[in-house]
Amino acid sequence: SSGINAEYGEPVETVSSEEDGHHEPVSQICWTAPNSMLTVAMDGKVLRWDVTLSRYKPPQLTLAQAFLVTGSAIPRSHPAAPSNRKSDIGGTSLSCSQEDPTMFVVGTESGLVLKCSSLSNELPMD
Repeated sequence: SSGINAEYGEPVETVSSEEDGHHEPVSQICWTAPNSMLTVAMDGKVLRWDVTLSRYKPPQLTLAQAFLVTGSAIPRSHPAAPSNRKSDIGGTSLSCSQEDPTMFVVGTESGLVLKCSSLSNELPMD
């Protein structure tokens, strides 16, 4: 995956290994700190990236944390719960908390909004 430098129209950063990035187009990006951002995509992944900016080199993205949103995050009784609890749930939107950089919400392809924390081992939080 890569970004576009708005000033020059060139990629800002390209992930060197496909295993490190998303396998679907990124739906949303939000900054959690001046040097950290989250990305979400329809592949069910929420990824946290450390961003290294330099005046003399292109920005560098380093994968810092990865989460997978699956059907097990949705209560079985909910109408949007998939029959396969292990299937990935695609993320369509993302919003980061301004008060707590560890908190964020993910909007899903099934219309659910999930409250999540980067401190948790699983997404979403109860």
